[in-house]
Amino acid sequence: MKIDDSSANAFCLDAGLLYQDYRPNLNLAAVLTNLGTKPKFIDQADPLPLFLRLGGAYKKNLKFPTLISLDTNLSPFYVALGIESALSPIFSARLGYASGPAKEGSELTADFGITHQNLFLDYAIRPYGELGLSHYISLSTRLFLKKL
Repeated sequence: MKIDDSSANAFCLDAGLLYQDYRPNLNLAAVLTNLGTKPKFIDQADPLPLFLRLGGAYKKNLKFPTLISLDTNLSPFYVALGIESALSPIFSARLGYASGPAKEGSELTADFGITHQNLFLDYAIRPYGELGLSHYISLSTRLFLKKL
């Protein structure tokens, strides 16, 4: 960060663990974020906010393949719950709910995704406080590298 002739630098690292198939179709995860140095700006050094997040995801084949996920942040505390169903090989629908001070209240989100090979198009609609609804559109790809 740089303001006029002054600047601040810090080094931080995020680290996580993923336990796949803790039980059949259940994955668990833990992530610690912002481990690092304090950025010092002029004469003031403030620590980066340290967050511990815990989560889990459960896959179930109901009428459609479905994924249910839970995500928590311990400080500030919030809980997020999501469900995703693959309605066809290329189309998926998602609903989510987040609650707590990290989200400044509670919010319900809805989105869908379209997949073609390694190309993903996602659209989401979410409340944005006093500004009303916000719309998010993303286009992404995943590259898979072969082992040497």
